[in-house]
Amino acid sequence: MDNISYFSVISLGYVFHIAADIGTPAAFAFDRIEDAVVQADEVDGQHLQFEGGLSITSFLINGILKLSTSLKKKPPLNFQQTVKLGNYLLSRRSVQTIKGVTNLLSALTTLAVDSSEKPICITLADGGIIIFNKQPLVTVKVCDILGQALPTVPKVVANSATRVGDDVVVLSNENLQPSTIDKTLFTMNLMNVKPDRGFYKILITAASVKSTITVKVLSEAILDYLEIGTGDADQTTQPKLTRINTESSSGKLEHKIEADSQQKLVMRFLLRDSANKKPMRVHQAFVRLTSVSTSTNNKRGHEIFFVAEPDATHIYKFDMPVGTAAVNFGHQSGEYNMELIIGDAVISNPFQFNIGTVTLKFPEPTSMEGTDKNISYKQKPNVYTTKPEIKHMFREPERRPPAFVSNLFTGLCLAPVLLLLILWARLGVNISNFPLSLSAITFHLGLGGIFVLFGIFWLKLNMFVTLQYLLGFGIVTFLTGNKMLSQIAHRHKSLR
Repeated sequence: MDNISYFSVISLGYVFHIAADIGTPAAFAFDRIEDAVVQADEVDGQHLQFEGGLSITSFLINGILKLSTSLKKKPPLNFQQTVKLGNYLLSRRSVQTIKGVTNLLSALTTLAVDSSEKPICITLADGGIIIFNKQPLVTVKVCDILGQALPTVPKVVANSATRVGDDVVVLSNENLQPSTIDKTLFTMNLMNVKPDRGFYKILITAASVKSTITVKVLSEAILDYLEIGTGDADQTTQPKLTRINTESSSGKLEHKIEADSQQKLVMRFLLRDSANKKPMRVHQAFVRLTSVSTSTNNKRGHEIFFVAEPDATHIYKFDMPVGTAAVNFGHQSGEYNMELIIGDAVISNPFQFNIGTVTLKFPEPTSMEGTDKNISYKQKPNVYTTKPEIKHMFREPERRPPAFVSNLFTGLCLAPVLLLLILWARLGVNISNFPLSLSAITFHLGLGGIFVLFGIFWLKLNMFVTLQYLLGFGIVTFLTGNKMLSQIAHRHKSLR
C-alpha cells in the first residue's frame, strides 16, 4: 500500500509539472491537487510532508504552485497547510547533499514567491535573547521564509510577556516599532515595565501569525555588606565580626585574621538587586581559600572551595570549623588568600571579590589519619604521564606427576588389554576362519586406521583436520565392511 501511494503521489507530481507547461488545455489536472494534498503526512501537528522525504515534497510543492500560477488560480492550500509545509522545509535546512540543497532552495523560493498564502517567520534577532539596562530592547525579526522583508510592513504586537516559573504577566498589547535601518526588524523596550530578573515568554502577533519567543532579563548584583571574623568552635560565645569595605572589588581586610583548631572562621554577606534594592539569591556563591606562595619554593599550594548557604532572610553564611576542616587542607597551616565568587544565569555582573588573607593553624594529623593524606595534598600524581605497558600473564602450567606415577597409570590402563589376550589364549581363539579377501583386509585396516586417527587427534590434531581424514577412512571402511559381511552371509548360506 505504501509503494502504491508513493507512486501515485510522484505520478501526480509529474502530471502537475507537465500540465503547467501545457497550460489551459490541461486544466483538468488542477482538480487533482487536493487528491495529492490529502496524502501528505502531518507530524506533531507542526510539519506537513509527502512520503519520500525532501525530494518528493519539493517536487510536489513546485508542481502544485507552478500549475496554479500557469492557470492563474489560487492553489487549494489553506494558510495552515502552507505554514506546515514551510516548517518541514525549514526543519531540513541542515541537509548536506547538493541535490538536497537544490530541492530545499527550490521549494522555499516557490513558497516565498508563488504562494498566495506566503508563510511569515517570527524570530528573535541575533543576540536579542539577553535584556538588561544597557540593552533594554527586544528585537524581533519578521520576514518571509527566505529571510527577506515582506511586501507590506505588518503591524507587530506583543500580546503578553509572561515570566517563566510563576506565570506573572508583566506586559500586554504592546506595539513593536519598526526599525529605520532594516525593514525586517521590530523593537520594544521591555525594561520600561521594570521586570524582575528571570526568563520571559513573549507572545508576538504579526499579520495574523502568532509565535512565542523567550528572552532573559538580567539584573546587576550588589554586594551590600560583608562581615568576617572568628568564633569559638563550640559556639559558647558570639563570633567577633569585622565589616569590610565593599565599595571596591579589591577591598581587603585591614588586618589579618587568625584562627586555630579551637575556633571557626565565620563570614556573613548580603546581595541585593540593583534594580529594586531587594535581597537576592544566586545559584553560585563560593568561598575560595588558596594557600599563599612561600619564598622558599615559590610554588602555590592547593586551593579549597566552600559553598555559602543563604538563610530565610537571604543572608549568606559561611562557617568553617578549623579543626574539622584540617583534613581538607592536608593539615597545612599557614596563610590563605580568601575570595568570594558570585555567579548566576540571570545576573549581568558575575564577580570575584578579594576578601584578604587569613592565617589558619590546623592540628597535627592523628595516627589514624596517617601521613599519606598529607603527601596526597602536597604532591599529586600526574595523570597524563605515560603508563607502564600492560603485559598479559598466562596461567602457568600445573606441575606434572613423577615418571613412575605416569608409567604406573599407563600400565593399569593397558592391563585389561593384556587380560583380554590371556583369556583369548585360554579359550583357544584363532583366526582360521578369517576370510582372506581384499574387502576383509581393507575393512580391518580402515577400522584400525580410525582408531589410530583418534589417538593422533588426542595428541596433536584439531577437530576440523580430524574430520577430513575421518571422512576418507569412514567411506572406505563402510564400503569394504558391507562387502565383507555380504560374503560371510553368502558363505553361511551355501554351507546349509
